Amino acid sequence: MGIISRLNTLRRVVVGSLRYFRPLHRTIPLLAKSIVRRLREGTWRHEPVELQLRENEGGVPFRTVSMAQAAVTLDEAHAHYTPRNPLRPGAVIIDCGGNQGISVRHFKRLQPDSEVHVFEASRQYVDLLRHNLADLSGVHIQHAAVTDRKNEVKLNLYDAPGGESIFSRQHMHSTGQETVPGVALKDYLDRNDIPRVDLLKMDIEGAELLALKGLGSSISKVHTILGEIHPDVVKPADVVGHLESHGFEVRTRPDGNAVMFEAVNRQSQLRKAS
Repeated sequence: MGIISRLNTLRRVVVGSLRYFRPLHRTIPLLAKSIVRRLREGTWRHEPVELQLRENEGGVPFRTVSMAQAAVTLDEAHAHYTPRNPLRPGAVIIDCGGNQGISVRHFKRLQPDSEVHVFEASRQYVDLLRHNLADLSGVHIQHAAVTDRKNEVKLNLYDAPGGESIFSRQHMHSTGQETVPGVALKDYLDRNDIPRVDLLKMDIEGAELLALKGLGSSISKVHTILGEIHPDVVKPADVVGHLESHGFEVRTRPDGNAVMFEAVNRQSQLRKAS
C-alpha cells in the first residue's frame, strides 16, 4: 500500500470514528491507540470493543473487532451503497458480505420497510451481525459463503479484518481457514420463493463473479447491484462483461485498491416506466 493510500485510510478512520461513534471521551483514546498501533506495526490488529453509534446511525451499542475497520466501513456504506433509484417500501435486499452489519443498518435507514437477507461466511462476523442487528426487524442472517453452487468451501482467514476470502490472497498474512457452507443465490431465491430483488450488494472479497454466476437465470429478477471488485482476485472486466451480457448498465469507479460498481438492469420489470 502506497503512502497516499495509507494516509487516505488514516483520514477515513479519523473522520469516520468521530462522525459515527460517541461519546468522544471514549472514542478518541481508542482511535489514538489504533493509529499508533497502525503506524508501529503496519496493520490494524483485531481489537474487540463495544462502541455506541451516534443517534443518526441508530444510537445503539455496536460491537466490532476493529474500530478502524468499523469507521472505514461506515464511511464506505454512505459513499458507495446508496443506489441512484430510491428503495421502495417493501424492497427486498440481498447483502452479500454482511461483515459487522453496517451496510444492513444503512439499508434499513434508507428504507425501514425493507426485507434484508444478509450473508456472511465468517463465524466471528456472524456473531457480530446477530448482536449489532438485534434491534432491527425484517433482517434474515445466513451463515454461508455466496458462490456458484451449494457445497462446503474453505474460507481463508487473514490478519487484516474483513479480508476473509474463499480465494488465496498473496499480499495478506494467512491466519488459518474455516470450513463454511456455500450457497448459490438462485437456490436461495427459489427456496424462499423470492420473486424479485430490488438491491443486491456484493462485497465478498473476490467471489463477486462466482456469486453472479450462481444467480443463473434469476439474475433477471435483480434490479440494481452495488458492489466492490477486488482486482487481486478477479478481473473487473470479467465482472462488468458478465453483467453487461445480462442486460445491465454498469458504472465503475476506482476506490483505492478496489473498483466500485453500480449495475442497473435495463430489462428488469421492477424499473418504472418513464
